[in-house]
Amino acid sequence: MRKFVMFSIAVILMACLFAGCGGGDDDDNDIVGPGGSGEYAWLASMQPGSWATHTNNDAPGATETYKWLKDTWEGTPCFVMEMEMYMPGEGTTVTQVWLKESTGEPVLFLVEISGEVVTMDLTQAPDVTEDMSDELEPEAQKVRDDTYTTPTGKTVNVAVYTMDTPSGVEESWTSDEVPFWNVKEILNGEIQSQLYDFSFSGAERSITKQEALDAEPMGFPDIPGGGGIPDGGGGIPDGGGGGTIVITVGAGARPTISVSQPIHSLLVMQGVVPVWVFESPNMGEANALSFAGPFQYGVAPNGANETFPNAPDMIAGQSYIIQVTAINNAGIPLTGTYMFTR
Repeated sequence: MRKFVMFSIAVILMACLFAGCGGGDDDDNDIVGPGGSGEYAWLASMQPGSWATHTNNDAPGATETYKWLKDTWEGTPCFVMEMEMYMPGEGTTVTQVWLKESTGEPVLFLVEISGEVVTMDLTQAPDVTEDMSDELEPEAQKVRDDTYTTPTGKTVNVAVYTMDTPSGVEESWTSDEVPFWNVKEILNGEIQSQLYDFSFSGAERSITKQEALDAEPMGFPDIPGGGGIPDGGGGIPDGGGGGTIVITVGAGARPTISVSQPIHSLLVMQGVVPVWVFESPNMGEANALSFAGPFQYGVAPNGANETFPNAPDMIAGQSYIIQVTAINNAGIPLTGTYMFTR
C-alpha cells in the first residue's frame, strides 16, 4: 500500500526503503492486466520505463531513484522494479526485484554493492506488491488537495493525508500524476523526503540483464580494514568489516554490539531486509545526541528513535549486516559495516 515512510539515514545507506519482506503468494485468482483483480492488479497500471527520484532531508545530497521496467526471465514475462540509493561518501547501492507478470510473484532478487551484483534469497525480497501498491493505510485521513512543483519545474496535483504513528504525526503527499505515487513525506512538521524529478519514460536499469545472468549468491568476503571478532560473532571464519568505525559482535541470538566510537545510528539487516534500527532524534544537527555502546541487539539506548522495535532473534545459518553511522562536526558521515553469518 502507499506507505507513510520516515526515511532513516541508516536505512538509506543500504537501500532498504521497504519494511515488508517476503514475496507475494502465487495466487491463480490474482490476474494482472486489463480486467484483472486482486492485490497484484495494480502492477499492470504502472508504465514500463517510469522512474522517480527523491531527496532525503536527513542526509543532504542523498537520493533514491525508483524504476519500473519489463523484461523476461527464463522465458517468463516479468516486471522489474529497481531501487537505486546514493549516499554522499558511501556511493550507490542498487536492489532489483523481478516479478512474474502474470501473478506478481518474485522470481529474482539482486543487489549491487561496491560494484558487485549478487543474488539474494527470495524470502528476503521486498514485498513490492504490498509496499508499492496504490492503496493507502486504512488509518490515513485525507486533509486537503494541493499542488507540488519539483525542483526541476514539474507541477502535479496531490492529495494530502495524515496518520498518527508511534513516531508522531506523519503527513503523506500522494499523486496519481507521478510514478509510484509518493511525492512528499513529513514527520511532526519536518520534511523527511520529497520528489525531485520523475518521468513515465526513459528509465535505464543500473543492473543489466547480463549482470543478472552472471550474478552469484551473496557471500561475505574478508574486507580489508574490517573490524569484528575473528569468528564473526559466531558466524563465518572470515567475518568481513569495513569503514572508519570498527564493529564487534558477540555470540547468541541477541548479541552485544560494540563500536569503536560514539555513533548516531545503527542498522541491523537479515540479508538486506532491515530488522532493527535506532538513530539519534536530532540526526544531522550540530551536537546531535550520540551513543557510545555497547548495545544489546533489540534494546535501543536511552533517547534513541527506534524502528522495528520488536527485533527478531538472530537465527543460526542466516546472514546479517550491521551498519553504523556517525556524523562529524563538519557534517561528514563516518561509517562502519560488519557482515557475518550467525
